[in-house]
Amino acid sequence: MAQTKTETITTSYVDTRWFYRILEIIPGSITWTLLTAPILLSFFYPVAVAYFIIAFDIFWLLKSIRMSFSLVRGHQRSQEAASINWTDRLIELSNVEKSLSHVNAQLELAIERHAPKPYVNKLKKEVDRLELLVEHQTVLFDPTRITHCIIMPLYNESIDVIRPAIQALAKSNYNLKKILFVFSYEQRGGSGSKETAKQLEKEFGKTFGEYITYMHPDGIVGELKGKGANISFAGKKILQNIKKRGISPHDVVVTTLDCDHRVHPDYLSCLTYAYCTNPNRRHSSFQPLALFNNNIWDVPAPMRVIATSNSFWVMIESVRQGRLRNFASHAQSLDALEDTDFWSITSPVEDGHQFYRSYFTFNGNYMVEPLFIPIYQDAVLASSYPRTFVAQFKQLQRWAYGVSDFPYVVKNSIKNKEIPLGNKLIQIG
Repeated sequence: MAQTKTETITTSYVDTRWFYRILEIIPGSITWTLLTAPILLSFFYPVAVAYFIIAFDIFWLLKSIRMSFSLVRGHQRSQEAASINWTDRLIELSNVEKSLSHVNAQLELAIERHAPKPYVNKLKKEVDRLELLVEHQTVLFDPTRITHCIIMPLYNESIDVIRPAIQALAKSNYNLKKILFVFSYEQRGGSGSKETAKQLEKEFGKTFGEYITYMHPDGIVGELKGKGANISFAGKKILQNIKKRGISPHDVVVTTLDCDHRVHPDYLSCLTYAYCTNPNRRHSSFQPLALFNNNIWDVPAPMRVIATSNSFWVMIESVRQGRLRNFASHAQSLDALEDTDFWSITSPVEDGHQFYRSYFTFNGNYMVEPLFIPIYQDAVLASSYPRTFVAQFKQLQRWAYGVSDFPYVVKNSIKNKEIPLGNKLIQIG
């Protein structure tokens, strides 16, 4: 009884607004303290501050070296992923033992004929990969059962931006009849958004297995105006559609795409393979590389530097799976989205926040799997040079909203008793 009373008291203060407000203040307070403390303390403890600055410089030097190695590794992984025939890999899942036998025969022949060492090593890696698949064959998923649901939200983007994105999806090295394309436009976007949606459905309505257009109503109580509310509205509609047709939500993989996102031709095949071979697929999301180079040569030089730096950062994070979070476009099974009640309708950051929603829903049993296949995005470009700089600042400002997850993570870490303390501290850090 005493334990229950303690838990009730803990829950009561964790759920209060004043406690949440204190947590909201902490990140900003720490930032301003670190910025101003060296200046103020230098008047009283100059030697200590000098040592601190030297140590800080050394720390960032070592961190930069580590990041450089991660960038090279990430690039190598992306090159390797681009060289794989993902369609063949999906076919191989239908008979893994036969594929293993075939590769083993190739390896024996290569060794017998003293083939070049890189070729032999490549075959050895293939044997190891296939042996692992054979070992986990009981948990492999049949790729022919999968339906890919693509949700693309629209507010007021130009049709000239959206059309290439849908065309890129239509050029996928994948069975287009297994794609359910959902275009969800905002009512608050006005008649322009509605006309854009109609025109695109007219152009691409017969390209995929199914093409559905939804209008996300404006003014729904409790919703923050933004992408999360839009795609959650569409996702719930799709779930109803899928269940009425007798399809299991576990057989549906949902990818969210912004209007400027152009998928790599092998994205869907790679995603299918990753989903089918992941034993913990329900408790995983799948993260492609976000590369900001659709219009890289059209933007001013400073924006090129920032866009390239952003692409580099994404590549660096992709090889550090423990730190990897959902960013921009990402994929998750429909049943997992049902478990989390889809995306947040109150957070301005629907992608990274979805990681934490899933992490706490599944009691820490959740991981983001990198795909190393790119989805190409636009670098920031506006109608004039000054407006481009303003738009770039606003984009980086939006990305900084991710710090709003800090109070959510602390609050749920306190309330969740299933996740080990060490794992919670990693997420808070």
